[in-house]
Amino acid sequence: MFRQVTVWVLLAWSGVGATGFWVDLATFRAPDGGTEVELSVKLSTDSLGVLSTAEGERAAVSFSVTVQDSAGTPLLSDRWERLLAPPPDSAGHDVYFLDSSTLEMPPGKYTFDLVAVDRGRDRTFEVSRVVTIPAYAAPGLMLSDMLVSNSVPLTDAEGQFVREGFRIIPSPDRAFGASGPMLYVYQEVYNLSPSSALSDSFSLTYRIVDRSGQEARSFSTKGKSGGESRVIKISGLSLVGIPPGRYDLVARVEDPVTGLRTSCRRDILIVAARRAGDASASELSDEQMLMSRDLLVYLASSREKALFESLDEAGKDNFIRRFWIQRDPERSAAGNPYLQEMTRRYEYVNDHYSGHNPGWRTDRGRVYITYGPPKELERNISNPGTRDHEIWTYAIEGQGKFIFVDERGYGDYRLVHSTVRGEVENPAWEELLELIDDQR
Repeated sequence: MFRQVTVWVLLAWSGVGATGFWVDLATFRAPDGGTEVELSVKLSTDSLGVLSTAEGERAAVSFSVTVQDSAGTPLLSDRWERLLAPPPDSAGHDVYFLDSSTLEMPPGKYTFDLVAVDRGRDRTFEVSRVVTIPAYAAPGLMLSDMLVSNSVPLTDAEGQFVREGFRIIPSPDRAFGASGPMLYVYQEVYNLSPSSALSDSFSLTYRIVDRSGQEARSFSTKGKSGGESRVIKISGLSLVGIPPGRYDLVARVEDPVTGLRTSCRRDILIVAARRAGDASASELSDEQMLMSRDLLVYLASSREKALFESLDEAGKDNFIRRFWIQRDPERSAAGNPYLQEMTRRYEYVNDHYSGHNPGWRTDRGRVYITYGPPKELERNISNPGTRDHEIWTYAIEGQGKFIFVDERGYGDYRLVHSTVRGEVENPAWEELLELIDDQR
């Protein structure tokens, strides 16, 4: 049966899709070796009917799911109700309701029928999916399905949309590019050969391919199994410069010990990007609301952060809108220059500095968001006997410098020294650049 879940209502700009109801399924290996199916639904609620309830005016939606095997025999059915309250200041938006459920099923071919009934207007939305559930307990190199998302921030919380310490907001419509230049992928690799040799790291490659078979973008990453039968990989792919349209996202992994390789694919839709800050601060998309929560860590004062944490979800949304409006130097109806600039910086660092962590959570990302682009940037890469490092210079307090060092050689640059007050200071930072003998 489905696990009990909580309700998430997110603001979003109108997306692509005639029905306004999207369903997606992704499969993973369950802890007991079986197959876990994560089902996510997305419902556009801007045109739902409204009923009078004890809680006030609400949109009432009934969801149901039925699963049949290949012979048409019903195996599972479930039904749940949701009362949806549109958030304040939602005029001009399309409000999306996101929900997810998880169940464990044996391998096989199944038909999933999902129905959403708008009780306020007596309308029905239906989606049917035929899905083949793989046997992840089988031997041999395997890949899970890809969970694709516009944002994959780290979180200490538990609950819905959280996997392995990452908050992965589902994108059942698989549409990307409207509110940000990044597409994030969560994926698991199973049954890699155990090896301790550095040269035996596996490679995982992602390719975005158009319907004619032409490659529009590729991204490769490496990792080590560490003797574990399951390895988790999170990757960020830039969509900058890719024309809108339908594409296949193809993942391919290769085990260097056995020479085995396997791949999987997922269709995605890339839509035209909106210019940063086109909307006023009272008209933020769901991606901008999530982005704002990230940026508050760097831009809000201690008092503002404390106030924000004391609010409920609706209060936090209103706080974010006021935060940007208060920092609009011109109160311009055409856009908010401060919001535009911070959005540009956020998109830039996620595009350039994402790796194991999204770019905004890295040291370089924090400095770039806080101070903007450096006046001078010196890159020192592949110098014999020296760790890769960067020196950023700003016109702050004369010549403010920030030194970032890739201490482990994986592209994860850490801020080790700065001459700017309030930042980390280490007069002996140059000693951190020296490689020890076994790293030469």
